[in-house]
Amino acid sequence: MKVSLRIQGVRNDHGYVRGLAFVSEQGFPEQVQKALAKAQVTASKGECLLQFDLKGLPKGQPAQVAFAVYHDEKKTGRIEKGFLGIPKCGITLSNWRGLGRPQFHKCSVTVRAGQELRLKMIYF
Repeated sequence: MKVSLRIQGVRNDHGYVRGLAFVSEQGFPEQVQKALAKAQVTASKGECLLQFDLKGLPKGQPAQVAFAVYHDEKKTGRIEKGFLGIPKCGITLSNWRGLGRPQFHKCSVTVRAGQELRLKMIYF
């Protein structure tokens, strides 16, 4: 199953925009090794398109997936955090309002093959 995320509000063209797709709370939102799929593109100011291949999910069936996306401006390969665990980089998650620690059950969305979701990058 292939799903696309259109990420809006990318502030510059430094580094990468990286994304992870999770089908359970295990490792959500940042443990790369526990994600079902990952995607990355070179950052582009304004908007980027990430494409995920969600292998292992039933074909033709909708699935519950939570997406975590961050702007890796310094190319560290991880979500950089400051005091109190607040991200230093741009971040967005599916179905997240930007307040409090993200939880899988609140961030998961139902997706279908070929679907495109739109998310807005948040910088703190």
